[in-house]
This record gives sequence, C-alpha cells and structure tokens, in this order.
Amino acid sequence: LINGVFCPGQSPGQVTVNGDFTIGSGDRLLVEFLDYLNPGTDFDQVVVNGLVTITDAALELDNITGAAEDSCETVTLIDNDGTDAVIGTFAGIAEGDSVNLGDITGKISYVGGDGNDVVLVLDDTLPTVTCAADITINTDAGNCSAMASFPMPITQDNCGVATVVQTMGDPSGSAFPVGVNTIEFTATD
Repeated sequence: LINGVFCPGQSPGQVTVNGDFTIGSGDRLLVEFLDYLNPGTDFDQVVVNGLVTITDAALELDNITGAAEDSCETVTLIDNDGTDAVIGTFAGIAEGDSVNLGDITGKISYVGGDGNDVVLVLDDTLPTVTCAADITINTDAGNCSAMASFPMPITQDNCGVATVVQTMGDPSGSAFPVGVNTIEFTATD
C-alpha cells in the first residue's frame, strides 16, 4: 500500500498475500487491464491466503487497452483462499451492483468464483423483456371482475437471464377487476 493505493502490479501483475488482506476507507485498490482472460498477465489480481476485509475502500479499474468489454467473462480481482467470506464491500458498491469505470462495465460480486472471491462479471447489456399482447376479456353480466391468464414474458440477455419476477399486478389466473390492469415483469442478469 503506497499512499493509500494498492496496485498488484505494473501493467498488470499478481500479488500473493500470505496473511490477512485489509483495505479501508481512504484506500484504493487499483486494478489494471490489458485483457480479461489470464490473471497476472492480462489483469491485476490479489491472491489472499488469509482473511479479506474491505471497509469502504475505493475500487479503481484502469483499462489500459481502451477497448470496451461485454464478453460475460468473470474476472477474479481478489482470489480468496479457503471458505472464509469476504468481509465488507468497496465504497458504494454492494453485491450485484453494476460498476462503470472507464470502458469497463460489469457487475461486482463478493461471493463469486468458488464462493468467496471478489469478481467482476463483464456485462453492460441489459436483458430484454417481451410480454404477450394486451388481453381483453368480457365479464359475465353483473360481475365486476373476470379470470385472466397470461404467459410469462420472453427474456433474453447476452450473459443469460438469472431471474424473471412479476413486480406489479395480480398473478396469472387471478380475478381481475373491470378496467385497465397493468402487469410488470423485471428480468435480472
């Protein structure tokens, strides 16, 4: 750690810490990228043989090549040994958050790799959701609602869709009141 900046190498490199790795508020982890495949030669990596504690340190990614990336590659920034969990997070970056630093866009995970590594999944393409066409159903005389069923939406993403959740409206097969009823789905990659 030099002047609060931890940089595993110069263009790029890999550092092995035999012991605990702690980086805190006011510190920065600088990770340089030439490519996204091989740790130590294509991108910086910290290998830790001990506990990993991150307490609001800044994460800074430096894309040396300048090429944008959306390959769905998983880049292990901190390779944590054993089964001990990563303690804490980078400043303002929670589990699953998208990070956009320079031309590098991805989603951070503190439980990636073998379950306890800090990884970046390189993905800046949002999933798409295609819902069925609007449905019109007549009610029986004297009724103020009708049963309606609809299919799940079709979802697509370059890295795969992890979840599709209905986030608004009654579920399919419910009695819907007379009038316009809006159904909303959210896809997460």
